[in-house]
Amino acid sequence: MYEELINSEVLVIVATKSDQFLEYKGLIVSENDECIKLKNVSISFPTVKFQRNVFGEGIASYKSNLDTVIVNKKFIISCNKE
Repeated sequence: MYEELINSEVLVIVATKSDQFLEYKGLIVSENDECIKLKNVSISFPTVKFQRNVFGEGIASYKSNLDTVIVNKKFIISCNKE
């Protein structure tokens, strides 16, 4: 399903168990039946517009840079080239 995106920079939107979602930006290096593997990943935790208005842009997102991330395909909402 993601074979055509291997070795491409992508933005992957992933559902969480709460009402939030995570945005993963990175390079897809492989996939199997259950997951995809990303390298050089930046993770954003977007906040809703109301939270940004009340608390300011300083807490608009949480970001972290990781070498490798494995994402379960069951939780992927969207995956597009950057």
